[in-house]
Amino acid sequence: MLSILFNWLYMGVNVFVAGTAFLQIYDKLACRAGKYSEDAENCNIGYIGYCGIMAATLFAQIFSLFHKVGLLANLLMVLFTVSYIFLRRTYFRQLCIKIREFLKTPAFIPVLSVLLIFAAASAGPAKLIDTDWYHAQTIRWIEEYGCVKGVANLFYALGFNNAQHYFDALFSMKCFMGQSLRGTGGFFGLLIFVHGYMRVRKWKQHATHVADAVAAWEIAYSIIVTAFFADPYVDTLPNGLVLFIMSEWFALLEKREDDGNSLKRFSFLCVLSVFAVVTKSSVVTVVLLTVCPAVLLVKEKRRKEIFLYLALGFLIVLPFFITNIRTSGYPVYLLSAFDMGHVPWKVDPAVLNYSIDNMVAFARMPSVPMEEALQMGWRWIPDWFMRESVSHQILYISIVLFVSYDLIQIIKTVIRHEKVNWMYLW
Repeated sequence: MLSILFNWLYMGVNVFVAGTAFLQIYDKLACRAGKYSEDAENCNIGYIGYCGIMAATLFAQIFSLFHKVGLLANLLMVLFTVSYIFLRRTYFRQLCIKIREFLKTPAFIPVLSVLLIFAAASAGPAKLIDTDWYHAQTIRWIEEYGCVKGVANLFYALGFNNAQHYFDALFSMKCFMGQSLRGTGGFFGLLIFVHGYMRVRKWKQHATHVADAVAAWEIAYSIIVTAFFADPYVDTLPNGLVLFIMSEWFALLEKREDDGNSLKRFSFLCVLSVFAVVTKSSVVTVVLLTVCPAVLLVKEKRRKEIFLYLALGFLIVLPFFITNIRTSGYPVYLLSAFDMGHVPWKVDPAVLNYSIDNMVAFARMPSVPMEEALQMGWRWIPDWFMRESVSHQILYISIVLFVSYDLIQIIKTVIRHEKVNWMYLW
């Protein structure tokens, strides 16, 4: 547990500084491209934390193309952290004063309690079969060799190239502790909890509370997944990102007054949604949010801003594509139709297609042969639903009801020609 706490302290300082630097650079570029005022220093801990995770992940991915992600990568990262703190020492000095004041308030007690509980959970034994199957192996390959060309041919599961694995390898601390720690999952959970908690505790100051409801779910989610913090679990980060994006999206829509920076913030949340997808492709629908600022930017012909956000998105996906191509030969592993040319180490497409069929069949009906499960049409749904837990069944029913309600509201809005915030409905 003490080693996990030390891991979090090391991770937190580096991530916080990297996130601060990324936000401040982005803010200056956005203000040059559009008519905004600089407000990076007013961003909450969620923006800083997720920006820092994104920056560290991109660094680890790029570094892995040339060297193993170990001691040298950490030394370079620490060098940057120390240098940036020195350059912005006045800002960080004031920030430390604010943090010290918060530590003296009663509001810090729940954070401290959760910190200790999550650290204890992160120090426990691994529970998920995926940890031994390929997650831990993938991270060890990155630690020992970097991004290995064609490694998916040794074992097809090593091709599941989640960007988070590079962040896990960067902060495994094997080069310092002698063994790989598993603290990243708990760190993500702690960030999810703190962002949700810091918003919910000020709910009386807010005009409406959809953002608060999402923040409350952040708290609930961080507690629910506590059991998996000891595993290099690849769902906590993307799910936390989606919840954060949703909470901040509604918070921007619910603000009493527009300070002129809303479009900049909406656009940046869309940039974070692209990062969420490279950490877990199953959250790809969150990228649909980019339609909202894209429409406004095109409508107002803000070409410089459009170029800026496209460049940021490209910066995020390019290392993901390159590392995927090196490990498996495909830009997005298991998606054999998306192919950017032949390389000698490319995994046989038949292996990818069989893997997809196997996953689909197992999720539908694990008790029947794969060929039969794939040919069942919609008949698998009742059996699948009854096998789920009661809490999951309630969740699925709720989703159907919520989506139905949204569709009814959209239809009513169109029929009655009502003026509503279309970004809210979208």
